[in-house]
Amino acid sequence: MNVDNLENLQEIMQNTGTATNQINSGFHPSPDLQFMGLFPLINGDNDMISQRMLKKTLAAMSLIVKIHAETQTEKVFKLPRLDSILNYQTRKGNTIHALLSLHKEIQVPNNTEHVYLDLPSPQLKFIMSNLKKYNLISFLPDRTPGQAGSLQQGENWIARPLFQQPIFNVNGVDIWSGDIIYLMVDNPSLRFLVESFHASKNCAYPEGYMIRMLSDEFHGLESPSTAIDMERIGCVYNDCLEEACYLSILLQSTTRLCPTHHTLLFMQHPIKKNMLPMHRPMPFTKSR
Repeated sequence: MNVDNLENLQEIMQNTGTATNQINSGFHPSPDLQFMGLFPLINGDNDMISQRMLKKTLAAMSLIVKIHAETQTEKVFKLPRLDSILNYQTRKGNTIHALLSLHKEIQVPNNTEHVYLDLPSPQLKFIMSNLKKYNLISFLPDRTPGQAGSLQQGENWIARPLFQQPIFNVNGVDIWSGDIIYLMVDNPSLRFLVESFHASKNCAYPEGYMIRMLSDEFHGLESPSTAIDMERIGCVYNDCLEEACYLSILLQSTTRLCPTHHTLLFMQHPIKKNMLPMHRPMPFTKSR
């Protein structure tokens, strides 16, 4: 349907009259004016338009007619221009607030260092205060395999040390990175050295190293690290042995403690050092 046909249709409708909304003359085969207006839209000029698009067009027209009927008489009702609809997304612009960086200057010997801190945006604060949304931003790195459903599944969140969670609360007791815990298993000689915590399939898991009693005097720390279920946590092992009593088990052979094992056993986590006095948590019993 071109512009000339549209103008002719408008002239016919004006001459026919819209008050009765009926065409009584035998010259016009249309049952009413609505049919006369829509018929050339659908069949005019053999336009390639799908039935799906036609249904959407008719539904939109019905909605507009309803809005017009419900619009108060003192308010102006007008249709938007085609240009404003086609270019709406381009002209709208992005209204999402960016993370504003705070610039600080730090004086060091013979130099001035520039530091930029990314402060949390209002949107992030609102998400954390929403009980239905805050789980989308979890403090635990998410290692769920085969799917991507959260921000903390990114490589940086999983690999970088600053994103690792050094503490987790189990039955009201804080378990820290570097704690040795008893396991609720049949083998009483097994212990577990906690390194960090992560999530997988909406469940939390401690990551660390299994400790086996090689003899009455020596304990071996197995590598690589492994994850265990929270249900296997028994209680915190309160007595740390001397450094000479621990060995690292690498490729089924025992060696001196590797740097990773040594750091977890005998160096307190910096966050824990600032929060708690220099001692390990008291032992506790996990309720069944």
